[in-house]
Amino acid sequence: MKEEYKEFAERFARAVVDEDFGAAHKFFAPWLQTGISAADFRARVENWLGEMNEIWEIDELIFPDEFEIDGNSSELSDLKEERDWHAPRQISGEVTDENFRQWMVIKFMPDEQDERVELDGWFDFWFILVETGGGLRIGYFELADVD
Repeated sequence: MKEEYKEFAERFARAVVDEDFGAAHKFFAPWLQTGISAADFRARVENWLGEMNEIWEIDELIFPDEFEIDGNSSELSDLKEERDWHAPRQISGEVTDENFRQWMVIKFMPDEQDERVELDGWFDFWFILVETGGGLRIGYFELADVD
């Protein structure tokens, strides 16, 4: 993975950990910024965390405190393929082979020292990194169970 890709993901992850969803929203490509507001993105994350709280019987909403970044060699054509176990991804036509850079994941985790939480991670944030408007942006994302 290129260092600039990792640095981009680290800045985005830090905004989420800091609960600065306005800043996190600015990492989205223009088509995502118009399709989902910062408040809607926050609500998606909070809904996911709320579901995890129910499963793990945690009484309060606890946001991720740590993260790990990784990527893989999937191409855009791989990501658009039909998937047997999930509905097809709804990737915008704005994501093209020309602007596609990498399929990446950020694993959001609780603080290891937090005794209220016994799980290994809150969620995986999978995303397509694109280059558009002269900079790197998130062109598509999905939340998933920690792998």
